[in-house]
Amino acid sequence: MSTIDLTVITLNVRGIASEKKREKIFSWCENQKANIIILQETHCTSKKLNQYKSSWKGVSHYAVSDSPYSKGVGILFSKDLGVKVISTCEFMNGRALSLNVEINGKGFTIIGVYAPNDEMNRITFFDQLSTWVIQVADNLNNLVMAGDFNCCLHSNDRSTLTHLKDKSRGYLNNMLSILKVYDPWKDLNDDHIGYTWTDGTVHSRLDYYFISHKSLLEPFKIETRIVISDKIGDRPTDH
Repeated sequence: MSTIDLTVITLNVRGIASEKKREKIFSWCENQKANIIILQETHCTSKKLNQYKSSWKGVSHYAVSDSPYSKGVGILFSKDLGVKVISTCEFMNGRALSLNVEINGKGFTIIGVYAPNDEMNRITFFDQLSTWVIQVADNLNNLVMAGDFNCCLHSNDRSTLTHLKDKSRGYLNNMLSILKVYDPWKDLNDDHIGYTWTDGTVHSRLDYYFISHKSLLEPFKIETRIVISDKIGDRPTDH
C-alpha cells in the first residue's frame, strides 16, 4: 500500500477580512510548506466568500459566519496537493466545517473546528458535534479533526488549574470516545507540555489534532507553537 505524507497546520487567525492581513497570513501559510491548513476565526461571511477563495492559490473551502467580527472556519489545500473534494458541510454558523476528500485516491474526512468561548455554549457544541460528524463524514475510520477547541483536555494543558472545573472537558472527551479518535500529540510527547496560547501570564493548550484510531495516517511529528508574537498582518495571530 502506498503511503501519503501530509503536513497539517491549524491556526487561529483572529480575523482576516482585511485584504492586507489575509495576504500576509496566506503567505505565511505557504511558507510553512503545509499540505492542509485549517483556520479558525476567519470572520468570513457569505458576502466576502469569493474574496477569501480568490486570495488562496490552491483549493479552499469555508464555513461562513453570520458575523463579520467572529467565528468562521476555513480549510485550505496547497496548490500542488492532488485533492478531490467530494462534499462539504457547515455547522453552527461558522463553528465547524467538514470536507470529504480524496487524496491520491484515498478517502479522508477533514473537520475544522472553532469551539465557543462560553462554557455552556461549548458543552452544547461538543454534545451536538459528534452527531453531526457521524451524519456527514464518509470516512469515520479515516477522520482528521483539528482546530481551536477553547478547552484544555488534559490536566497539564494549562499553567494554572482553573480548567479542571470546566465541565465542557468531559463533553469533549465523550465526543472523542464516540468518534473513536485520539490525541496523537499526547502519545508522541507523553507528559511534555506544549502550550498553544498565552495572554502573557496564563499559558494553555487550546488547539488539538485528533485522528481516528484506525486512520491510514501514522503521525510521526507534531509541534505546538504559540505564534501570537508573530504579528502576521494588522493584528497578531492568536494561536
